[in-house]
Amino acid sequence: MAYAHCKALWIGPGLGWRIEGRIGLAQGQIPPVHTLGFGHVYSVAFSPDGRYLAAGGAAGAVHLIDTTSWQVVRPLEGHTGLVISVGFSPDGRLLASGSEDMTIKLWDVSDLLGR
Repeated sequence: MAYAHCKALWIGPGLGWRIEGRIGLAQGQIPPVHTLGFGHVYSVAFSPDGRYLAAGGAAGAVHLIDTTSWQVVRPLEGHTGLVISVGFSPDGRLLASGSEDMTIKLWDVSDLLGR
């Protein structure tokens, strides 16, 4: 689960995952749900401004998602094992990913995210 600027993420069962925004909703309201089906997700992190979400998963890739459109900006590929950890730097320019392939990668995402 990850939080940023009134956004919450719950990873659902099965091959997909879903994003729900529950914070600040009145009791009884149904939250918006977005489903992206690119496989199992093991780690998620919001960028410091909450605009982007990084999701690491089974395909050995990290998917960058724009949280305004919920579209994948770009998959970052290079790991040969499950991506089990992701995290943005405080300024949002770098993204770190850790994998079961025993590597940690630092991605410069400033050009992808317009920083």
